Amino acid sequence: MIHQTKFCNTIGDFMYKLSIIIPTYNEEKHIKKTIESLMNQTIGFENIEIIVVDNSSTDSTKEILTEFSQSYTNIKCFFPEGNTGTPSRGRNIGIDKATSEYIMFLDADDKYLDNCCEIMFDTIHDTKYNIAMCKHRIIENEKFTILTEEDIQDISYSIVNPLENMDVFYDITIWNKIYRRDFLKKYDIKCPVGYFVEDVYFCMQCYLNTNEIMCLNNYYGYEYNVRDTEGNMSMCHDVNANWFLKSYKTYYGIYNFFKKANKLELFTVLMKKEFVNIIGWFVRMNEDKDFKMEMMEEIYKMSEHFDFNENLDEIWADFIFKNIRKRNFRIALMSSELINKLLNSEFIVKAYRKTYDKD
Repeated sequence: MIHQTKFCNTIGDFMYKLSIIIPTYNEEKHIKKTIESLMNQTIGFENIEIIVVDNSSTDSTKEILTEFSQSYTNIKCFFPEGNTGTPSRGRNIGIDKATSEYIMFLDADDKYLDNCCEIMFDTIHDTKYNIAMCKHRIIENEKFTILTEEDIQDISYSIVNPLENMDVFYDITIWNKIYRRDFLKKYDIKCPVGYFVEDVYFCMQCYLNTNEIMCLNNYYGYEYNVRDTEGNMSMCHDVNANWFLKSYKTYYGIYNFFKKANKLELFTVLMKKEFVNIIGWFVRMNEDKDFKMEMMEEIYKMSEHFDFNENLDEIWADFIFKNIRKRNFRIALMSSELINKLLNSEFIVKAYRKTYDKD
């Protein structure tokens, strides 16, 4: 039962300390717990503006959100018409609707650590910086692990240039950061509507428009819930033709950012990681042979357009990618089918995450 509460807490020229943007689509199983988790934030629930934008859910998500918005004045829900297929529009609307000085993003099935909003706000507030970021931990299928005291309390930070520090450059998630709203408005930083990989697109715009980011080096404030089991699969793990088509095209837009900024050498660094993801999507797609042949042609064209000839860091992906580059599509297809079978092994998947999860 949601109890009615009214808030009015003016801070300077802003009513709230920060705005949290949550895009939703068919999240009836998770959204209530996610919103309720924000009520436990040590910064004070009354200091948070929650903006939820639904993408035409067909389950009971809309009813759940409506009840929340009717009960709490700081929970603001929007229901634009039509389904764009990705979270991009919801995040953009959230930026436009936000009224506080700072903005954070939260996925509808994830959570913040209870002190995350307070630490992120205190880190960036009264500084000259436009972005602060923390680390995240992966929660597999809602099975939480115990954090140490150091994970919770270590708030030491460093100031880094994202175009020089490659560790920061690889951190391209939208949701483990706090942003100054005026910075996003000044450079018109938005997500590409109707496309996936929108977080990479968004972060690259941020990185190309600043040379100083505050990095909380050891604080794990964001809890990222990996849902990849049958019947409980998040959108980014349900890889199909639609996902692939709405993802790879985004990289052309990112390429144009770097070309305009005369930073194509950094784009090459980015794509060493991203081509691994692209090959991973290709491997996991449950599509017919003809479609996969078409997608290999698109991957080949993309690598040609970007003039990308680097070796990928993961052997399996590099082998498939090299055969695509040589147009040995049949070898690449057979290899991808073998890797796909291995990825259906829970043991292999867990071992892979343990090896390659840098956070």
